[in-house]
Amino acid sequence: MTTYIAHITNLVSQLLKLSILTTLTLNLIACQTPPLEVHSNTTLLSSLSQYKTYRVESLNSPDIEIIPIVNNAITNELNAKGYTLVDANTADLIIKYKIKVKQDEQLRIESIPVQGMIYSRTTTESINEASMLVNAVDSQTNKVVWKATTIRNLNTVNEKTPIEERAKVSMSEIFADFPSK
Repeated sequence: MTTYIAHITNLVSQLLKLSILTTLTLNLIACQTPPLEVHSNTTLLSSLSQYKTYRVESLNSPDIEIIPIVNNAITNELNAKGYTLVDANTADLIIKYKIKVKQDEQLRIESIPVQGMIYSRTTTESINEASMLVNAVDSQTNKVVWKATTIRNLNTVNEKTPIEERAKVSMSEIFADFPSK
């Protein structure tokens, strides 16, 4: 009898542990920002293995508070891939980027068929998104040798995560296809 009770207690304990683990996992997933959809491209004639050094150049106004954070995240990502940050005059690559935030409303027209007739319903929906374009430019030829673009709905961003961590994760996703040395 005691082994039967011990077996049931052990089984309930395992189910409770599994239930708690599942709940924690679901909560962590719910709190995360979804991954970026990144489109990147390397110029057919370019071989990024020839480049060793880089510099980062924002095409946004330098007084925007996120620019130093993004610069730092790009630098960390490229350093981890084996590239070396240098001053403006001697870099092989110039990493140019532009961030654009769009907060607006857009008109939406929906066609509704009713008894052989089509009616239109117009509504407005809010837009809250950020886009980023990154170009790796050969400093000698001034030609783009690699580029990436992304757009993110800002309503899906986990605001509880520090901005530095979000920038680090985003740059990791954007530069995922950038070749390592």
